[in-house]
Amino acid sequence: MEENKVDEFIFTWVIENFIFCSQRDVLPSPIFIANNIEETKWVVLLYPRGWTDTNYIAVCLKNMDDDPIERGINIEFQLTDGSETLTTSKVDNHLFNKKSACTFPNYFPRNAISRSDKVRDVFLPGGNLRLRVRL
Repeated sequence: MEENKVDEFIFTWVIENFIFCSQRDVLPSPIFIANNIEETKWVVLLYPRGWTDTNYIAVCLKNMDDDPIERGINIEFQLTDGSETLTTSKVDNHLFNKKSACTFPNYFPRNAISRSDKVRDVFLPGGNLRLRVRL
């Protein structure tokens, strides 16, 4: 019996001093290359004050390649404290082509982080936000 093995790529981005991010501007991650998806280039865009609603943190995955080939890709964003996943958002088989993107405008409510010092310490250890992207 042949086993179906799915290769996946995981990119973890630590945004230092996220606790002090008050701007509405986008924070781009370093560009990374997903070896399992034909060496394609990607960037994560983080909107600390939301895409359309300032009450949410928004995230976006953008294809940086000029390749016109359309690819169906499973995406998973996770907030993590480094050892355990705190929240997850998934998209199955999003179609990407040249310079396209997939955005989660209401990924995570800002007030969930700022509710108390105890909660803030869980989601923002040391004031840093840890975002994991699984492709």
